[in-house]
Amino acid sequence: MNEKTKDIKSSTEENFSVKPVRLYPSTVGTYANLQVGDIIKVMVVDHDREKKVVYCENKLGCFFIKDENFFYYDAEKTNKVINCYMYKHIVARVVSIKPKGFIELDNKHLLLETIDELSHKIGTIVPATIENIVGYGLFVDIGNGIRSLCYINNVSKSRYKDLKEVFQNGDEISVKIMDFNPYSKEFIVSRKDAYERQRFEKYDKIIVTVTDETINKDGYYVEVNPATTGIMDKYPETPELKNGDCCYVSVKKDTPYGLRVRLIYKILY
Repeated sequence: MNEKTKDIKSSTEENFSVKPVRLYPSTVGTYANLQVGDIIKVMVVDHDREKKVVYCENKLGCFFIKDENFFYYDAEKTNKVINCYMYKHIVARVVSIKPKGFIELDNKHLLLETIDELSHKIGTIVPATIENIVGYGLFVDIGNGIRSLCYINNVSKSRYKDLKEVFQNGDEISVKIMDFNPYSKEFIVSRKDAYERQRFEKYDKIIVTVTDETINKDGYYVEVNPATTGIMDKYPETPELKNGDCCYVSVKKDTPYGLRVRLIYKILY
């Protein structure tokens, strides 16, 4: 059967039905837009331990995932794992479209397939979405719900005081897959290694992002790109800047350790 063919079965073959929790009271789409093989994002809203079914929702409606097809299935840890994801979004694949809109999802095999694909991309650059920002780095989604931690020392060559002042959840960034642990199934990624250091001439005009105050508070650490860092010197006319401010500057000199730049104009986004 073609993977895009809808797998319509009799509703009597399944001894459960979808139980909407109605976190999404109004719908903006329709089940008719979905096909077997589509990958969608849903929120986990309920778990029926007796029937071994996880219920999910999004703006299209309600879905279900059998326990055995939920993440890395382990019969002894199923309830604990599902509780960890309750009221959180996950990515899953449509595997069956049943009568009356009963749609079955599977995210365990989707994750395993994605991990296998990404494990062969060590050293390549992939798009990522920031999902959570902590003091020691960025948790990013590198594809189909595969979460990886980009440690703060791999975020940029520039010094960051507080990542939350510069980044937001949902921001799109590029990361390089540095390594993969086949036992823990975890990827090591780096934002700074996804770029190359840029070179500039004196008096070049560029845009930089303020990341922190210098140790002696006589200037600011700035980033041109994740692999290119610099210091913006303070002058009497220099206004107070915040982390995350984007500024138009002039290059004073380009040293092996980074740029020295002078503020021309502060750009507010």
